Amino acid sequence: MPLKFHCVSFFALLSCTLSAQNHIITGTVVSGDQPLQSASVTIAGTHLGAITSKTGDYRIDNVPAGEARGNTCEIIVSLVGYRQQHIRITLAGRTTLLNISMEPDPSGLN
Repeated sequence: MPLKFHCVSFFALLSCTLSAQNHIITGTVVSGDQPLQSASVTIAGTHLGAITSKTGDYRIDNVPAGEARGNTCEIIVSLVGYRQQHIRITLAGRTTLLNISMEPDPSGLN
């Protein structure tokens, strides 16, 4: 077989392998039935994270398998006036859905 075919096959396989190792963490942050805008959702010990939209939605793309120890990771959720949360999750499949309910923190407003 020609060398060109082998190179194309190798890079196609490499691309599939690399994309298969990346995960997406997505969900909504609320308090009661109200979406929370501008909450920080980060993966502990990494630079990966997102800020929630007006509707409380967030999405963290391209989470490498290496960022999650044994396919688990700790998510930190914070917003001024609310209790910070630390949530341990297991990455499942390509996309992990994590909806988060936050509680007000009256002491954080003083």
